[in-house]
Amino acid sequence: MIAQFTYSPNPFSITAPNPGESVKVDLDMNVANDTTYRIYWKMEFPESFKQGWQIQLCDLNLCYDYNAPMSANTNNKANVMGMGTHTFEIGFLPNNIEGNGQVILTLYGNKEFTTLVKTIPISLVAGSSSSNDINGAGLKVFPNPTNNYFQIYNGNHIRKIEIYNVVGSRVKTFSNTPNAQHDISDLRRGPYIIKLFDAKNRAVKTIRLIKNTEGV
Repeated sequence: MIAQFTYSPNPFSITAPNPGESVKVDLDMNVANDTTYRIYWKMEFPESFKQGWQIQLCDLNLCYDYNAPMSANTNNKANVMGMGTHTFEIGFLPNNIEGNGQVILTLYGNKEFTTLVKTIPISLVAGSSSSNDINGAGLKVFPNPTNNYFQIYNGNHIRKIEIYNVVGSRVKTFSNTPNAQHDISDLRRGPYIIKLFDAKNRAVKTIRLIKNTEGV
């Protein structure tokens, strides 16, 4: 049953290209079956989470204090999720501290935090990326395969995206910003080649993308 509870985007990341400003990103919880979940959450902060960084989670009930370790554990504060999509909002404020890190958001099905529903790693990037990100080693397209859209993971240095079909014709061009979703719902089903370019219009990486559904 828990296999029918998914989240998107997956993998989930938040990039703050200016470490002095906050960024907010939606995290969608998707329930595919006719089941109602009562969700409580905990937030874990590994050593990679920089001292001074701040994370704020807004669930279906309220927005919590920065770096709150868990949701309210009373019945009337459960996140009630039936079939469909339910959205959390997560804000990231690096406070001018650059670097890469992670937090772990864990969802439970009871207020005692004993029934595990889903573990969600959240990758965080503040300011300049590492050299691996710039040369393409850390870049990924997700979801892949996809139905309607894709994002660039670790793509805060990517400024342009070009999409080519299997015969080498360019079918779409996007400008990229951190955490942007790129709509390809109109493309036909099948494989595509995605080329990623930096701010100087240099090709950084080429990635194969599979589209599962037929376009309009």
